[in-house]
Amino acid sequence: MRRISALAAVAFALTIGATPAQAADPPSGCTLNPTGGTITRTLGGRTYLLRVPAGITATRAPLLVVFHGALSNGQTVEFFSGWSGFADAKKFIVAYPQARPLGWAGVWDPYTNGSDDVQFAEDVVADISATWCVDPRRVHADGWSNGAVMSQRMACESAGTFASVSSYGGGDPMLLGIADGCHPARPISVAMFTGQLDFTYAGLGENTAQWRDVDDCGSNATRTYDLYGTTRTFSCSAGAKVVARVVYLTSHNWPLGAQAEDQRERLWAFFQANPRP
Repeated sequence: MRRISALAAVAFALTIGATPAQAADPPSGCTLNPTGGTITRTLGGRTYLLRVPAGITATRAPLLVVFHGALSNGQTVEFFSGWSGFADAKKFIVAYPQARPLGWAGVWDPYTNGSDDVQFAEDVVADISATWCVDPRRVHADGWSNGAVMSQRMACESAGTFASVSSYGGGDPMLLGIADGCHPARPISVAMFTGQLDFTYAGLGENTAQWRDVDDCGSNATRTYDLYGTTRTFSCSAGAKVVARVVYLTSHNWPLGAQAEDQRERLWAFFQANPRP
């Protein structure tokens, strides 16, 4: 228990793994009936939030799994990220898993081999796919802070389930030296966003270099500038992309207003462009 508590404390301070189950094709008779807002589902003694918007006309819908930060919860990240309203507009399913409250105080464990949280995230995808018509090639992950590290861990461990992942204000899931290195089953596209004024900005270069190595990327980046930030995009093996973006004049908080809308649009465009092969 002392080890668990210490690890949770370090994970929060840094903010900065069970063979993955393949997301099966939607079963015959699956539904895209809306949930009528965000609902809570219980799975193996744990919970997650789920939102299936009304008006999905596709045969199968994309799914975005969003990981909250340390000492937080799904309701909080749903509120400040704005993903649920965006999902309503773009017609995709969004889920917010909940980290274990007892012993871990709402902190994800992306740092150890065989992490229960990796399997729980896999189980959330499988549970949703067993009822709703999820497109297995378009299951993505996003995360903030400690949840951003978790989304990167899913890229390392669950590239058979998750098509691509993004992180905001996070970092390297191998940082604590507890888990083995990152060895995804295939090159997987990863987008790392961080605020210009955030302490995680200092680690963005190293985190980007790690993913460039994992995905066997070229050394030259396409660099773009816009009203809200600067983006570097690297082309990698098997068509994967590694994206590193600095968001102007923001800290560890999710951006606000027009800047937040721009971030959601950029991340969603990244997901759409990077389905699972």
